[in-house]
Amino acid sequence: MPTPAQSKEKVEAVLPLPRKWSSIMVAAHIVLAFAVAFIAAWLLHPGYNLIAVLVIEAYVIAVIGLGKMNNIFGIFINERNLMSLSRLQVVVWTLLITSSFFTVFVERLASATADPLNIEVDPSLWTLMGISVSSALFGAMIQNTKKNRTVDIELKNTLIRKADAAYGQGEDQIAENLQGTLFANTSYTEARFTDIFEGEEIQNHAYIDIAKVQMFIFSAITFIAYFAAAFSLIHKAGVPTQLPILNDQFLALIGVSHGGYLIGKIPNYTKSTPE
Repeated sequence: MPTPAQSKEKVEAVLPLPRKWSSIMVAAHIVLAFAVAFIAAWLLHPGYNLIAVLVIEAYVIAVIGLGKMNNIFGIFINERNLMSLSRLQVVVWTLLITSSFFTVFVERLASATADPLNIEVDPSLWTLMGISVSSALFGAMIQNTKKNRTVDIELKNTLIRKADAAYGQGEDQIAENLQGTLFANTSYTEARFTDIFEGEEIQNHAYIDIAKVQMFIFSAITFIAYFAAAFSLIHKAGVPTQLPILNDQFLALIGVSHGGYLIGKIPNYTKSTPE
């Protein structure tokens, strides 16, 4: 049985940290940030205004994280108090696509273009967003099946000792945090960026998941490539009429990386028995 002091420490660990920013302050920062983004997109040199808008939108995401979790990366933390690669995917593509669209819109507005919202968007761009969102949803569905499994009793104590040696969270706490065969932290304050590269089960969480590393690298390369294309399109003389068009190879690369990521989630790495 835990002592009163240990129980108090456990309760304090899961309680949210005092929020430094009130809801009103968060809302005010978001409104101000978008106002600055509009001015930047209007006044800055084409191309560089895209960079400014992208940075400002990233600031908005950080403000939301600060307001809710007292952490600028709060939006990337999932329900198991771990940084999520699928959340990172959805957020970064949302930032890049919306900032590109917003910048082109403001430039068209500044040029007194008729119907400034008439911007051609490649249908493949919506396919890309669909892949990212679907990957996150199907990943969550696969995880839910593992929450209904119980770690084999002969293996459980050994795995918990190994996890304690790796993270120093205490064997009792690790055992209590388990969600089926899935590893979980006690509090979102324990989330780390390196979580996005690690396995998800108690059996493999202390190890690097190669499928996640592959998807991260593919995603980083395609993100940089699309950003460069958007910068070049906006930087050129003339008023933009469309967002960059994705070729089939670009979309296939993203699809393959997400497919490998989801397939890597399917196997049960931890010996378990259905409940």
